[in-house]
Amino acid sequence: MDIVKVKRKFREQQLKHPTQAEEAMSDFLDSMKITYIRQFVLDNPYNSFYILDYYIPPQKGCYPICIELDGIHHLIDESQFHRDRLRDEYLDSLGVTTIRVSNVVILNVKYHKGLRKIIKKALRGEDYLQIKL
Repeated sequence: MDIVKVKRKFREQQLKHPTQAEEAMSDFLDSMKITYIRQFVLDNPYNSFYILDYYIPPQKGCYPICIELDGIHHLIDESQFHRDRLRDEYLDSLGVTTIRVSNVVILNVKYHKGLRKIIKKALRGEDYLQIKL
């Protein structure tokens, strides 16, 4: 099977079966009236591809960002953690800021105010790392 078919099939599977966290993030971004692409396919230089959970393309006055939803395995699996760092570095080289959001954060409304601030600052190209959830 060629790589284009693999990408298309994988993306279709991801779109058909969103997790609870993905549904919550879609609702959250919709409430912010942000244009995004869910499960955006991006080629990478390693003869492969990345599927970004949420890609917010550059728009007038806004920088591009990627929002990745991370379950617990992103924290406890060392190889997954390493792959995430490589991916983040590659996106950064393209001028795309990656925001990693724990599933716990998007599923708990008490964190939404802080998350909203983080996303708004990232879209403006500002430092958001000091914002507390």
